[in-house]
Amino acid sequence: MVNQFEKNDPRFIGGKTLLHYFGVADQSAWANIGAIFGFFGVFMVFTWLVLSFRRYERR
Repeated sequence: MVNQFEKNDPRFIGGKTLLHYFGVADQSAWANIGAIFGFFGVFMVFTWLVLSFRRYERR
């Protein structure tokens, strides 16, 4: 949302801009992208840990 309305932030309900209404006006798009990659990295590490230490037996 920040990426889409960063340069053209329209007025919304009660004179607030769209980004202020949803509370994302002061957020950085690059910080959010970094958080997504961070979650992906943590997910991959936990997945690797479970797959390497959990033993599944076939019947």
